[in-house]
Amino acid sequence: MAKVRQTEFHKVFLAEQKDETLVVIPQGDAVGFRDSDIHSEMKTLLALLDDKAQFVNLVIDLKHAEYFGSTILGGLNSLGLKVRDAGGSAALCNVSEDMRSILKVMNLDSLWPNFNSLKAALKFVKDSSDTNTNR
Repeated sequence: MAKVRQTEFHKVFLAEQKDETLVVIPQGDAVGFRDSDIHSEMKTLLALLDDKAQFVNLVIDLKHAEYFGSTILGGLNSLGLKVRDAGGSAALCNVSEDMRSILKVMNLDSLWPNFNSLKAALKFVKDSSDTNTNR
């Protein structure tokens, strides 16, 4: 996957491009990072999603931590809503059991399909995007 140039020096939210999908990989919970880094990087990701010609879908890969708090989840939720409002699809992958419980408590488990692998999540958003395009 190609690394998205604007996120090359991100510390909190690594990002990669796979076809028309932005893959965001949080590196840990907000406690380990400066607030300014979190907000600046989130602003960059939201701006990337404004480019509808480049990004239609979003996959959030939670493989780097067992737990994410409300700051990180709130930011990820903003990304997911932006993609869905624009007619794209969003999905999660590699979610720990602890995180699944937290998503359920926050009622986020029903918002985003959840997959055991990045490959499965990418297939889902691509298939969903193809279905939306062929309507």
